Amino acid sequence: MQVTPPPLLIGAGLLFWGAATNLMLPAIALALAIESPRAVRARWNFEAKDFERVADLCSIAFLLLMFWQWFGSRNGPAGLLIVLVWLPFFFFSVLLMQRFDARGVTPLSALFWSIRRRAAGTSPPRSLPIDYGYFCVCLVSAACANQRTGWFFPILALLAGYALYPARAAGRRLGAWGIALGVAVAMAYALQLGIVRAQEQVESLVMDYLRERVFGRTDPFHAHTAIGDVGRVKLSDRILFRVSGTNAAPLRLRDGTYNAFAHDSWFAQGTNFRVIAPVGVSSWIIGPGQGAPLKISAWLKRSRAVLPLPLGTYRLDGLNVGHVEVNGFGAVRVSEGPELVLFSARVDGSREQDAGPDAGDLALPRRLEPVLAQVLAEAGGSSRDPTATARSLVEFFQQNFTYTTELGAAHEERRTLERFLLDDRRGHCEYFASAATLLLRAAGVPARYATGYVAEEWSPLERQYLVRARHAHAWTLAWIDGRWREVDATPVGWLALEREGESAWRPVADFFSWLGFRFARWRASGDETDDGSSPVWLLIIVPLAGWVAWRVTHRKRVQPAAIDQADRAGPVTTIIDPLLDLLARDGLTRPPAQPVRSWLATLPLPDSGARQIAHRVAFAYSRMRFDPDGLVAGEVAALEADVAALVAILSASRPAGA
Repeated sequence: MQVTPPPLLIGAGLLFWGAATNLMLPAIALALAIESPRAVRARWNFEAKDFERVADLCSIAFLLLMFWQWFGSRNGPAGLLIVLVWLPFFFFSVLLMQRFDARGVTPLSALFWSIRRRAAGTSPPRSLPIDYGYFCVCLVSAACANQRTGWFFPILALLAGYALYPARAAGRRLGAWGIALGVAVAMAYALQLGIVRAQEQVESLVMDYLRERVFGRTDPFHAHTAIGDVGRVKLSDRILFRVSGTNAAPLRLRDGTYNAFAHDSWFAQGTNFRVIAPVGVSSWIIGPGQGAPLKISAWLKRSRAVLPLPLGTYRLDGLNVGHVEVNGFGAVRVSEGPELVLFSARVDGSREQDAGPDAGDLALPRRLEPVLAQVLAEAGGSSRDPTATARSLVEFFQQNFTYTTELGAAHEERRTLERFLLDDRRGHCEYFASAATLLLRAAGVPARYATGYVAEEWSPLERQYLVRARHAHAWTLAWIDGRWREVDATPVGWLALEREGESAWRPVADFFSWLGFRFARWRASGDETDDGSSPVWLLIIVPLAGWVAWRVTHRKRVQPAAIDQADRAGPVTTIIDPLLDLLARDGLTRPPAQPVRSWLATLPLPDSGARQIAHRVAFAYSRMRFDPDGLVAGEVAALEADVAALVAILSASRPAGA
């Protein structure tokens, strides 16, 4: 049974979709166009092939948008959700054709390839109006926008009731139907509340399980570092970060701070991470401050990382991640992010964001106390001025120690900090930073050990600084004049020594790395919006759509006079019309909401023979209407014969003069 939708239902559905998805202007345009056939008399005689061409064009547009959203959005899977939001746009052309078609139906072959293949070379495919289907598409797309506002569900319920009103069962009272609809709406509201809460609980349990079982109970984000960890990554030329917007090179980008030293390793103890609430869509405030932005591009591993940030970073803008956490040592870790993040870090060196010093920042390992006292005396001893003490230690290391990354231990000895200070006095940055931190503590200056990278290599091709794996570095943070200040005891020539081992193929590798970065940056942001949606893909569809529209409408238009004649001719006749006319003259008219098959079974027929014929007529008529294969020629003739026989029986049983 085909039910005619109530007036302006599709237009109302489009406006609801536009309000829920913040696409109100396109929704208004589509609503006006889809309701325009009420005021425009022009019609066209579209063939099934015309509908199929337009449907194929919509399918191409749909696939192009899926491809664009996957490669053009910051988060490919999340970007595909935008495709569902735009579904009314794709199916709109097919429904508009139906509205301007003289018959007002859509061939099923335009929507299903299986019917198109099966119907090739045979009778025309079945046709049905798709108004209700398109209305449901509008509701689904509006729900995909996840608009959790107070007006969404009530308006959704009103639209659903308005759409279902013409399809209510015949003979049912309006009050009973309204009560049944209200109960269904209440159950749906309670169900969606339960689903939302269940989703939140499941997400929380899953994240807790992953943190505990997969990542381990300890902090997976640089909770400790051993002497030698940085030295092992210095052999790689791989580009890790890109930095722009600063002229203060070399710039240290810190990704970890540690306060406890034991067994030649540094640990971060006595501080916990706290969650930062976002400001707007992608801004995160760590603390107060005022300063210029520094643009950083960083790769995330498995959607999480500790960000390399300068000392004094107080705000992050444009950081497209799900969670941001910071601890008292200034470490900022992120999770639930894309492969590449591009953000701005605002830095204020005059404000302190890290926690102040405590007793742990003066602690010394007992086994090293004699060695530290000996070296500190050789460096000039301690001073009441922390700045002077730090300066004298830096000069001591510059003049008496050598930087190297080649530290092969003789006779497989384990290399210790004592050997570095008293024996060969050669090593890489970790030895210098560890020794300087402990010597400052021995001099009474609170100090911490910091790791990260140094941005000093300018790329003329990319017009920004490149940070490679071999730019990994370690230095000291000393509490001087009420602030943590960077103290770098590593000899100044270490950057030049690192460059001596560059591969001859490095420029070629850098070029391909730049191309990969440009592609990833285009996916992450570029000139696109946050969700990756862009009208660029329409440049392919619009010319193709214009050509298809010309081919479809060319010489298909029906003249207004022909439309008037069709209107005066009345509805198209069917095989059972003689039977329906006879019954109507006797006052037996089929209710609009009751199928022919069940209606014929309720008629007061004269005998069992007539009832058997009526049963065959109803069954064959239902197959002719709704079976995609329809009736063969012999079955059509049998139906016509049964209709004629039933008309003859009913005419003979009518009273004289009726």
